[in-house]
Amino acid sequence: VATMYLGSWSVSQMRDAASKAGASPDDIGYMPFPSTTGKPCTVLQPDYKYAINKHSKSQEAARAWLDWYVTKSGAAQAEQGISS
Repeated sequence: VATMYLGSWSVSQMRDAASKAGASPDDIGYMPFPSTTGKPCTVLQPDYKYAINKHSKSQEAARAWLDWYVTKSGAAQAEQGISS
């Protein structure tokens, strides 16, 4: 496969897969998607948007999980992404 249309979240996973397959992880990268105007187009943002349902009976627990996920889980660093 020469190119795959995946989100930026997949770069670290594909680099890991390349290493396990005996290939160079440096062959895996991210490039902007060309648009019909001829100019490259890319959007850099977190992979997910998080919220707490205003009708939830567990808003405090949801907020505690959300704060942990964004500030302490290491998810963004693991995926080489932008923290939500």
